[in-house]
Amino acid sequence: MSYSDEPERSELLVVRGTEPFNAEPSAAALVEFNQTPESLLYCRNHSVVRQYPEESYVLTVKCDDSTVLEISASELRAKFAKAEVVAVLQCAGNRRREMGALKPVNGVSWADGVVGNCKWGGVLLCDLLKSSGVSTNDYAQVCFSSNATLCEDDTYYGASIPMNKAMLREEQVLLAYEMNDEMLSADHGGPLRVVVPGYLGARWVKWVDTIILSSAESPNYYQQRDYKVLPPEVDSKAKALPLWSKYPSMTELPLNSVVASVTPILSSESSLCSIHVKGYALPGRASQGNVSAVEVSLDDGAQWIPAEITYQEGRWSWTLWEVSIDDVPLSGTVYARAKDDKGGMQPKEGKWNLRGVAFDAWVRRVLCELNGLPIVFVAPRRMAIARLFHYAFDAVLISTVAAGVRRSSGFTPNSEAISDPTIRSIADRYLGVGESIFDMIQATAVNSTYFKRDTKGPR
Repeated sequence: MSYSDEPERSELLVVRGTEPFNAEPSAAALVEFNQTPESLLYCRNHSVVRQYPEESYVLTVKCDDSTVLEISASELRAKFAKAEVVAVLQCAGNRRREMGALKPVNGVSWADGVVGNCKWGGVLLCDLLKSSGVSTNDYAQVCFSSNATLCEDDTYYGASIPMNKAMLREEQVLLAYEMNDEMLSADHGGPLRVVVPGYLGARWVKWVDTIILSSAESPNYYQQRDYKVLPPEVDSKAKALPLWSKYPSMTELPLNSVVASVTPILSSESSLCSIHVKGYALPGRASQGNVSAVEVSLDDGAQWIPAEITYQEGRWSWTLWEVSIDDVPLSGTVYARAKDDKGGMQPKEGKWNLRGVAFDAWVRRVLCELNGLPIVFVAPRRMAIARLFHYAFDAVLISTVAAGVRRSSGFTPNSEAISDPTIRSIADRYLGVGESIFDMIQATAVNSTYFKRDTKGPR
């Protein structure tokens, strides 16, 4: 596999792997948008990414080994009415880094940004299958394949979903060619990808070129030997090898929530502040409905404060939430949990598994202290604070961004652009603050006037 002709990527993404390319945004940036713009949508790949012209891209439908339909992507758009659905796309490994802190896991070390809420446009899969004239009642599974390129663990990428999921119009399974009213880019599966609302992203096959109606699940590696939750005692690849076939393939992911940002506002009491907390929540099993409430705690769950839901669009979308809390100590931990329509509750502890998937414990966001001030990061436009705190906050913001950007995104700090000598002096002093904090404010960094582009640096 050659990675020499990959498409250009957004500089708002934190790169977790280059061959294949895997990257995510910060959660703090994500929650600023109801629908995730392409520049902030994570990239998850098991192979090379190539761009394919729509006019020559052909989708084949088979019953077992017999071809029953061949149709180009452009014909598909012209022949069938466009359907649209707002649905959240989520990698099964979202929050894997947190699970890996409990015990090592296998997989990309994702933080909490491998998720995105988009409006998808395309053809309902049930309409396409009905038009083929095939009796879908004779088959149990719909298998999707992308033969575009070799993958890390198989000769193609494949996945499958139950026939009853595919054929119910209300399940809104799509062969999508649009995302947020724009044509799908290559990085996100263009010209044609599967959209399976309510299922993990591994079943949303990108660059789909073959659909097979079958009595059994896809035999592909990514359906049979990956994306499964093995019991905690299976803690090595050798132990997992004979057990993959004994456990079901993942479909739905659990109810979940994430604290994306915590904004401090100083109060007159030097030992206390107010905070504004923002985050997202994700629905679990479809039978449980969508998220109905999110709560925040500052005392390990002894007391819970209800958050305001600011966005939710239909049964398949994510939920955005926020809450302001007064008289908060300058250090501590913010916890969040979600509830669903049927009363289901996000658990305090998540269950460890070898692949590091489906982590759903209460999310924790720690408040840090620096010179007596709580330091957490969000977009500067949301700050409404005194000038003294403005100096400290901006200084740490600048130095943190400088350290992280210098290592990963091709920018270098331009200290002369900082007109205020006090801030410039403090920024120089604190230069080198760690990459983990940088992840929280990357979206701010790339748009900051404090930086200039280094066209000769690494990309």
